[in-house]
Amino acid sequence: MQTSDSAPTVSVVIPAYNPWYLKAALDSALNQTYARLEILICDDSRTGEIKAVVDEVAPSGPENDRLSLENPEGYGDGQCHEWPRCD
Repeated sequence: MQTSDSAPTVSVVIPAYNPWYLKAALDSALNQTYARLEILICDDSRTGEIKAVVDEVAPSGPENDRLSLENPEGYGDGQCHEWPRCD
């Protein structure tokens, strides 16, 4: 078993177009116990509802520094342009 210092970072990528199931997906991802976890949410809507759900479920702060909302304005083209940062 690897220690948390040597364990790899695991990226959870959540593409989000409609907010209906996003809260459940975020709750599930945030409740994981793996220490080196980052959560990337790709906002692919143009309504602002995705950001509202993210702000409700996981307000910004040091306890949620592993959470990142990409495309907060919503590109609407089905692509999250920050995904290449996932190694």
